Amino acid sequence: VHGEFSFHFMWRSVALRCAGVTPTTTGTSVPPSIIKARKQITDCFTNQSKPNTSDYTNLVRLYLEHRQPLAAKTVLDEMVTHNIPINGSFAAAYIKTFRRDIAGAHKFIESLPSMGTEATSATFTSLIDLYVENDDIEGAKAVMEKMRQLGLQPRVVAYSTLIKYHTKHRDLKSALEILEEMKAAGVAPNVVTFNTLLKCATRANQPEAVENLLSELSKFDAPDSITLLQLAELQQITRGNRQEFLALITRMFQNARSVDDLAIATVLQVFAHQNDVENSNVWMREVRRREIPIGLATASTLIRMYFRLSDLPAAQSVMLELSKNTAVAPSIANNMLARCLSNYTRFEKLLEPSKPLTPVE
Repeated sequence: VHGEFSFHFMWRSVALRCAGVTPTTTGTSVPPSIIKARKQITDCFTNQSKPNTSDYTNLVRLYLEHRQPLAAKTVLDEMVTHNIPINGSFAAAYIKTFRRDIAGAHKFIESLPSMGTEATSATFTSLIDLYVENDDIEGAKAVMEKMRQLGLQPRVVAYSTLIKYHTKHRDLKSALEILEEMKAAGVAPNVVTFNTLLKCATRANQPEAVENLLSELSKFDAPDSITLLQLAELQQITRGNRQEFLALITRMFQNARSVDDLAIATVLQVFAHQNDVENSNVWMREVRRREIPIGLATASTLIRMYFRLSDLPAAQSVMLELSKNTAVAPSIANNMLARCLSNYTRFEKLLEPSKPLTPVE
């Protein structure tokens, strides 16, 4: 069996290379972004010039983005071989390759002086993130203290990372204490900080805290659609009080500058997921009051809910409303309805293959 697999993999590799795709050892093709980054480095050597440290930093980030930490680890050896200088930005990216090996990450930081560089605030922030990913808040706080001892001021990302830990554990009190700590240190919170706190408050089912944080978030001129999307997605996770949630998003919606179809659909999914027609209708009335045309995402969410409830007339009325949206091509609407219908075999008898679908049908 091993021989047959090796033979098959060998010929598969040959076929991929002939097609211009570089195979990996796991049998999957290398993402185009990594191929492009690699080519850029190779071209530098071909032109008898050295790649920049930023080229390798980008390569490490791409490997990690595509979940290839082992490949990312080999980048450092390659840089040392070609005498490419190491800097703080590269070190910050490279630390994330250690994943659960925190001791290895510390050794790497200790070895930075021998490579001609020093650990920066960004480097230690990556180490803090490593501790948080390993669920070790005390270790993360110890790194923060070490930064201060070295004269490095923790930045907003470091504090936001600590808040991320407390969000994971639904500890709003501790998360807000970190917020006050960073303000006392003269570090201004940003949109990411408040978004993380918003997630924490939502998971902790604290509607008053959510409203307070949204008020703070509004000072940063965050897009209304993004805020609604995030709040809706978080509410889906928590399954909190839907009446309070409806009241909150309605107030937000009334004051919003602009809201897109995706945001409307994501909020709607909170109710449609539970086949909650009553609250879905309340939300849609608010949408229609704003004279926002129903879009594909919203229509799809409603139609799926009505099909689950075997309410075909309601689904037809949604398709009729969608057909009035001149921004949606009829063919796209027809295809969407066909996909919805294909998921519910009890409606197959309604389809006539010889007759093309119209939006109403």
